[in-house]
Amino acid sequence: MPSIADDSGISVDALGNGPGVFSARYGKPEFTDRDRALFLLENMKGKENRRAHYTCVLTYVDAENQLSFEGQVFGEISKDYDENNLYGFGYDPIFYFPPFTKRFSEVPESEKNKVSHRKIAFDKFLTWLQSQK
Repeated sequence: MPSIADDSGISVDALGNGPGVFSARYGKPEFTDRDRALFLLENMKGKENRRAHYTCVLTYVDAENQLSFEGQVFGEISKDYDENNLYGFGYDPIFYFPPFTKRFSEVPESEKNKVSHRKIAFDKFLTWLQSQK
């Protein structure tokens, strides 16, 4: 049976590209999303390089194929947490996206979804899937 799965995480240059695949488990087991973002900010104290990126990898498997499609979106880690956090989740309250001149938590989901790492990965998958007709 054809199967599809995806996972994503945030990678920060100054943290050796961490937390990466451990994004959902960064810090202590009892941490909330907010706790993990604040923990990341704590680990960024004194770091000048604030470049970061979200990555999504989507994998598709069927009887003939085992393929992966990657999407990335690049930005920076802010110096504080967006307490308003109107739209975001996870690390969005600390992820500043230069093309929007805002954090992802300040951008409606409909706008963020036009440029997100998941959209990029899924668009690549859909392009491949349509080529299989």
